[in-house]
Order: sequence, then C-alpha cells, then structure tokens
Amino acid sequence: MRTLAKVLYDFDEVHLRAIAWLRGAEASGTSRPELAGQLAEALLREDSIQQALRGMTPEERQALADLQRAGGALRAHVFQHRYGPIRRFGPGRLEREKPWLAPAGPAELLWYKGFLGRGFAQMGEDMVETIFIPTDLLPLLPDLSGERPAGTYPEPIAETPSDIQWNAGAGLMDILHILLFIQLYHPRTGEGVPLAESEAQRLAGRLSQPDAPYVKVRLALLLQLCQELNLIQAKEGRLSLHPQSSRQWLKLPRSHQQRSLLEAWRESSEWNDLRHVPGLQCEPTGWSNDPRASRQRFLSHLKGLAPDSPYRITDLVEYLRLEDPDFQRPDGDYQSWYIRDAASGELLRGFETWDKVEGALIRFYLEGPLFWLGAVELGEDPAGAPACFRLTDAGARFISGAPEPEQALPAPTACLHEGLVLELHPESPLYYALQLARFAEPAGHAQQYRITPASLLTARQQGINLPAIQRFIEHACGRPLAQPEQEMLARWWEAGTRLRMTRWVALEFADAEVLKWLKERLPALFAAAVELGPAKVLLPEAQARRLAREAKSLGIAFTFTT
Repeated sequence: MRTLAKVLYDFDEVHLRAIAWLRGAEASGTSRPELAGQLAEALLREDSIQQALRGMTPEERQALADLQRAGGALRAHVFQHRYGPIRRFGPGRLEREKPWLAPAGPAELLWYKGFLGRGFAQMGEDMVETIFIPTDLLPLLPDLSGERPAGTYPEPIAETPSDIQWNAGAGLMDILHILLFIQLYHPRTGEGVPLAESEAQRLAGRLSQPDAPYVKVRLALLLQLCQELNLIQAKEGRLSLHPQSSRQWLKLPRSHQQRSLLEAWRESSEWNDLRHVPGLQCEPTGWSNDPRASRQRFLSHLKGLAPDSPYRITDLVEYLRLEDPDFQRPDGDYQSWYIRDAASGELLRGFETWDKVEGALIRFYLEGPLFWLGAVELGEDPAGAPACFRLTDAGARFISGAPEPEQALPAPTACLHEGLVLELHPESPLYYALQLARFAEPAGHAQQYRITPASLLTARQQGINLPAIQRFIEHACGRPLAQPEQEMLARWWEAGTRLRMTRWVALEFADAEVLKWLKERLPALFAAAVELGPAKVLLPEAQARRLAREAKSLGIAFTFTT
C-alpha cells in the first residue's frame, strides 16, 4: 500500500481537480505533481477528514469499515462486488462524462473523494489487485467498526416454521453396511475407483435411504474415507478389510468413530467436493483447485454457530459471499476454471457466477458430507428441499476442535430377548454390530438382530462354528446362555443342514374338461397342485398316487411313466 501523495501522483489533473471540488480543498498548483502534493496535504487535515465523514452515506462508511477490519486493503473484485465498480476512464472521457457527479456506487464515490487507492499487493502466495486506504490516511480515520459488517454473521432462526421436517444422517451405519458387504463378498475393484460399477450398485442398495438423492456420491465419499482411515485394502482386484486397522477402528466408541470420519474428510486431498457438486460439470482442461484448503477455510467460518440452533442455508451462503467469497479461489481467478452448468451447458466464468459455483459448493458441504457424517441435521420444507440446518453436538465439537468426551464402553454390550433376538446398546462400538451381522439378520429395530436358520447358514459360509457364536453372544450379553437358549441355538444350527426332498409328478390329461371334472369331485387332492397348463398339473407323488386310486374307482385309468 502507498501513501496518499503517491496515490494522487498517479491521477491525471482532471481527476485531481474533481477530488478537490468534492472535498472543498484548495489546490492552486499548476503542474500535476504540485497539485497532487497540495491536495494530499489538504486531505490529510483532521477537519477535512471529519467534514468528509459527516457527509458520507451509510454505505460509504460501511465500505471504509470493511477496509479497516481487513487491515486497510481488500481484493479489488471483492470490494467492488460489495460496493460497486470503480470504472476506468481516460483523461478525455473523464472530463466529458464527469463520473463523480453520477457515481456507480459507494466505491466510486470514495474513489473521487480521495479515500481509496488501487494497486497490486502480495496476499498469501498470490499477487492480486487490491483496493486500499492510503497508509498515512488509515490511522487518521476514526474507528468505524460499529458500522454494519458487509458480511453479517448468520443469526439463528427465532422460530422454526412448524412444517420443517428435521433429518439426521446415518454415516456410521452406512460405514457398517459397507464393511459388512466387503467382508462377506470381497467385491471386485474398478479401474481408478474402489468398486466396480456393478458392485457399487449392489452396495448402494444396502445403504440407509438408498433412494435418497446422490446416493452414489455418498457411497463414493464413504469408500474414500474408508481408504483414508486404512479400513479396507485392495488385493488382486478384490476389496477386503484391513485386518489390524479395521479391527482397532471398529472397537472405538461410536463418538470417536464419527469424529475420525469427519476429520478424514476435512484432511483429505483425494476427495474433491467441487467435482461432486450436483448440477456442475468440471472439465479437465488443466486447471486445478485445492479441495482440502477450500474445505478447511469454509469450516473455519462455522465456529460461531450455536449448537442445536437452526440457521437458514441461504443466510450462510450470503454471509460467505460477502465476507469470504474467495474461500476456494485464493488468487481471485474467476476466469480460468472450466466449469459448466450440467443442465444448460453454460460455461460458468466470472464473479457473477459465484452463487452457481461457490454457492452450490457451500450447499453441498452442508447437504452432503456434513449431513451424511452427522455433523449437521437438515430441516426440509414441505417439498422436501433442505431449507435450514443446525449443528449437532458432535458437529460442534468437530468444528471447534474440542475433544470427544471420554466414556466407558457399555456393559453389557447387548441384551438377548426371546426368540434369539439380540439388541445392542445404542453406544456399543460398531465391532459388535459387524460381528452380529455375520450370523444374524436385522430385526426391524435399528439395534436389533435376529438369529435364524438362514442367518446361521451365512455364518457357516464364512467358516464360523457354533461354539464361536455362543461365546460371542455370552461375551456381548455378559452372561452364559440359559439351557433353553442353547437348545434353540443348536436346533436352528442343525436345521440349516437338513433338507427334505419331495418327488413331484406331472399329470397330463387328454382333455382339459377331464381335469376340471376331477377337481370338482376330489378338491382335497388338488390343494397342493401347481398348474402347468389347461390340461396339465404338478402334484406331490403321494398325492398323485392317491388320486390314481380314487380316479380308478371313477373309471379313469392312470398310466405312470418315467
């Protein structure tokens, strides 16, 4: 940034005399350098500054307050987006059009009052164009921080509409479904992706709310996080659980498991949220973004949210548009990224497309990863569209960096009900749910599993024996099985190995009317019949032979062939 005199030295004489006229300053110099020096001295006087401030509109004062809060300078495109453009004029056009008489907005009015300079400065790793308050003018201005900030932090909704329906994500249970699927089926991997397309379709149908929008994106994220946490591994074209790290992770308390998923998402450089935003099509033309830095910068703006308080999604989007629009483009480059509207094919370039790109990404953060992983709950309007959100307790700890509360693992972990129905404690680690799902099937309730002859066949398929199942149940329930429970478990274990075969006989009649006549007279013998055609039925062999005897007494002879 430069002093006021150096800023004014770059202006032509028409511009300098316009500033003098607007500020009521005496400037009698005959050369441009002399005029600039006299004007700088006049504009820096306290009485001149106070008089100019008294005549300012609220918008002008807000603009100066924004620059003060930013240390005196803001990126040019951000400042002009908030307070209007500062148009560029040559000397002739400047004298003809006199833009200070009809400025394009507060920014241009301040420009012609001598409060602003324009130049290039290093911001972070980038050299960017900035709008600034001259360095010797900045300390002379009063503190304007009481003016309304450009980006007002979202306020909680005073009263949530009664028709809002709140929903919570089920990321942990989805991870359980994924790990169980991989453990049972060792699915094939795809080229450049964890799962082959056909396997991914099978697995997507097992997730919670498989018909919800963007279930494929949800599955892709969860698989990526499983890789980031080293829970799964690929060998010879097949996925399997990593034996050590998956077991350790599964035995953690659920709150720690959830936190690890959120932190893996926050730190991931492999998962690119922008390329998964619904409605956007990112074209690979050589440009790149930094998904990790964008994500972390966005999350830093959530630290002021109150847990369990509802906020409008639109309020957060608008706040970031004004307060930190460049959260994913630190160089302020809105021209070189090739992103299209997936529906219309429109190329989304320029700051005017911010809401279609950055705004859509913010909504995706909230309605996608943060919701799926349990950091926020979403409030949907009657049409089913997310309208508001609120931080969960787990989400608030994640955003603030607070540690997860230490909690003892529940004991017992499960309770055994009548009919070999096991109910897990809500806070039990996923390890128990994963092991249960290997020999029991969901019983309707989220934490209940029922042992059946069919589920025990699944256990046999995995090489699990009956004593191992009994030991696991007794360990989880903290007690030995009662004698009737042991007997039922053993009976159902054996039931899966017994198969009764029944031979069936196809009866073919010369005329359909004969079959109809017999059905009317001997209905009990046709109760188990399977129709194969108008004159053909299938009967168990015992029924068929009895029918042959009865039919013979009615004068109908049967001939059995093999």
